[in-house]
Amino acid sequence: MFAFVHLWGIEGAALAWTFRNILDAALLFTASARLTATGAAAGPATAPRRELRLYANTVPHTTQKASRSCISCHADPFTLGLGTGALDLTGETLRFTPAIPAASAPGLAADAWAGLFPASPAPGTRTGARSLDAEEQRRALRAGACLLCHDARAAIWATFPAALARLARGDAPTCRGRVTPWMVAP
Repeated sequence: MFAFVHLWGIEGAALAWTFRNILDAALLFTASARLTATGAAAGPATAPRRELRLYANTVPHTTQKASRSCISCHADPFTLGLGTGALDLTGETLRFTPAIPAASAPGLAADAWAGLFPASPAPGTRTGARSLDAEEQRRALRAGACLLCHDARAAIWATFPAALARLARGDAPTCRGRVTPWMVAP
C-alpha cells in the first residue's frame, strides 16, 4: 500500500518519491540542485536549501469507472493532502498522527503535501494545481465527521449547512454528534 524510495546522487540533493498506489503519487524534493523539466539534474542551485512538497497525480481519479465512497475522500488523510497516517475526527481537537513523520517537521507525514489547516495552499506540479486551503479542509472534514454515523444517503446531506446549524444550536435531538471547535473557522 505504501512505498518509500530515496534516490541519492544529485550532488547533495535527495529525491524522495512516496506513493500509495499508481493513482496517488507525491513528489518531495529537498533542493540543493535544480531539476530540468525532465527531472534531470541541472547542477547545484545557488539558492539556500529548502524543502518543496509538490503533488503530481499520475492518473486523475475521475477516469475510474466506479466512484469513490464519500468517506474515502472526506475522512481520508492522504486524500486531503495530509499524507499517510491516522486521523481522529471524534474529539474536541482534530488529531492527525503521521505513519512516518517527516524528519523536517515531526507533526507532518513524510508523504504529506500540506499540513492540517494550512495558512495557504501548497503548490502542485501542474498549472492551477494546489492543495486544499484551511477552509476547504475544514468543510471536507466536517462532512467526514458526520459520515462516521450518518449514511451517505441520509436526509441531512440535502441541507447539510442547515443541519450543522441545528446541531450547533442544540436543536438536533436525534444526532449523537456535536459541533467541535475545530469545525468552526478561527
